Amino acid sequence: MRLGPFTRGAAVARSGSMAYACFSVHQPHALFPIDNGGEPAVLFCWPFLLIPCLGPGACGVDALPRNARSAAGADEIVGAEGPTVRGG
Repeated sequence: MRLGPFTRGAAVARSGSMAYACFSVHQPHALFPIDNGGEPAVLFCWPFLLIPCLGPGACGVDALPRNARSAAGADEIVGAEGPTVRGG
């Protein structure tokens, strides 16, 4: 799974829409989400907010060149005979 370049912006927009749903739609009925039926809004709001804060990490598209370089420079080569260590 790869996350694209607009992931952070989309996650902020989705988190904001879930926060809006939590505060303006569900909260007039009761204060806590367990009482007002707003559990799904809260459960989607916080993870969507974590994506822009923490970033996509190794799943991001911007990590592709870095992962390709590290795989090409690996010290271990696996061939038909099994793993061998390059170097000395």
